[in-house]
Amino acid sequence: MIAGGAEHRFESLRAHFHAQEFGLGGGVAAVRRVPVTVVVQAPAALTGHAPVRHLVQGTAEVIAGIADTRRRAGPRVTGPINRLVEAAFQHGLVAVEKSIAKQPFQVRGAVHRGRGLRYGSRPVLRLLLFAMSAHRLEYLAQLRIALPILGGQLAQTANGFVDTMMAGRVGAEDLAAVAVGASIWVPLFLFMTGVLMSATPILSRHLGGEAYHRVNPLAQQGLWLALGLGLFSAVVLRSMAPVLALMDVDPAIRPLVAGYLDALSWGMPGAAVLLALRSYTEAMNHTRPVLWISVIGLAINIPANYVLIYGKLGFPAMGGVGCGYATSLVMWCMALMMSAYIRRHPAYQPARLTLRQRHLELASLGYMLRLGLPVGLSIFFEVSIFAVIALLISRLGPEIVAGHQIALNFTSLIFMIPLSFALAATVRVGHARGRNDVAGLSRAVRCSLAMTGGIGVLAGLALIVSRPWIPHIYTDNAEVIALAAHLLLFAGLYQVSDALQVCANGCLRGFEDTAWPMLMTLVAYWGVGLPVGYVLGLTDLWRPAMGPAGFWIGLVSGLTAAAVLLGIRLRWRLRQPLAATAGVDRAPVA
Repeated sequence: MIAGGAEHRFESLRAHFHAQEFGLGGGVAAVRRVPVTVVVQAPAALTGHAPVRHLVQGTAEVIAGIADTRRRAGPRVTGPINRLVEAAFQHGLVAVEKSIAKQPFQVRGAVHRGRGLRYGSRPVLRLLLFAMSAHRLEYLAQLRIALPILGGQLAQTANGFVDTMMAGRVGAEDLAAVAVGASIWVPLFLFMTGVLMSATPILSRHLGGEAYHRVNPLAQQGLWLALGLGLFSAVVLRSMAPVLALMDVDPAIRPLVAGYLDALSWGMPGAAVLLALRSYTEAMNHTRPVLWISVIGLAINIPANYVLIYGKLGFPAMGGVGCGYATSLVMWCMALMMSAYIRRHPAYQPARLTLRQRHLELASLGYMLRLGLPVGLSIFFEVSIFAVIALLISRLGPEIVAGHQIALNFTSLIFMIPLSFALAATVRVGHARGRNDVAGLSRAVRCSLAMTGGIGVLAGLALIVSRPWIPHIYTDNAEVIALAAHLLLFAGLYQVSDALQVCANGCLRGFEDTAWPMLMTLVAYWGVGLPVGYVLGLTDLWRPAMGPAGFWIGLVSGLTAAAVLLGIRLRWRLRQPLAATAGVDRAPVA
């Protein structure tokens, strides 16, 4: 307590903690635990009130994070933060002391004692503004994770565009073979992606709790699981020839499809290893390599396609089959680059993944599989409903199918934005659970929902406003353009519910809660969306058949139902005690 007049006494409130949560710099800063002591000197007349005392203590943590950020962040971030800190010091709210690597780093401000001692006066409002800064830091942290993931996903989508364009220049049969092959291997790849996502929340929880000794063994379990899934996927792709006959694929392109899938099967183990390493680096808060390695992969894919499809540099011209070999080459190159980056970059030093001491923990491996299978099945349910709708619409004519495909393709690109933020939410929720940080957990969920909801609103408005022009990117057919523009109206309507449902699902993955979300998405997509779409689109049960518009109304209904159900589940999770939440569905070893 600092002595003064009766109305001018100040009380010192101290907060001792580690500043990892607030670091915005990349590299080592993302995982380094820095001891911080913050002293907030506030009027005793204010700190006597319990709500204000809690507010002051929370403000101490925020101020420490701001000071820590000033030291590491770039000039675009430090400018606003410096102004915020200087304004706080000018009003005499804080004195911060911290020591980093035994080198003192001190920022001090004089304590103003002459005014503002009454409860509810301006200093309290300044403390409230500082408390809001915790949300700013959370927004920035999620942006730092999500934006590189988004860039990586766009680069991977560009790979598919390049494959289609370059195979199409060979001939219609090669283009059709690549399209049919993609309809088989892409769902399998997405299922594998969902299963391997299980490593991210587990690793995030251990990193948040500073259990660094468990990160390498658990990351290794993710690698073993990835290798098993990759080999399984390769065998499935190489066994598709009888299935192609059962699917009544055109005999003229059947050998090309089988050859394309055989060529691509060589890359599936590499793709699985890449996904496991990606889960590890995302859990470490270090997502920039996801972006850069995806861009490099795109740069490799273009010349590899050119050489193998058209037969250059002494290689035979393989057409669409060469596209499969090029994709396999890219998958292995990206996996090897990610492995080399993780092995050498200092960002992973506190919990580096290494195979010098190999670990096989069947209990942890089984837990990852139990956690990941529902995620993979959820993705399969969502992908399959779009495939079924396409099959049902196909009987209505090629123009209708084309308009439906244009609207679906464009909205799939937009979906990558909220999906990236959902992946960031998984990491942040996992870290907060590992720290047993109730406030940080709630803040991570609220911020992620706010951002994805805002993205959904903006995307919906943009689609509705620009829908007359978007179809012109794809075609000049007036009938197809009119239908696609009409369907994009429904796409704009479901952007908010789609963004919220994928974000809620991402938050629940951070809680390591995947079984119930899988059942909820199954009910929403197949119990609500598809039946409503079928009845409205192809029957006269409620009104005259609406064609493709009826199916898109079904999509709006299904995604809205998913958002409501997953939101209810997430709200229930947040109300559970953190100790109970941390123990749900957890294997003893993991």
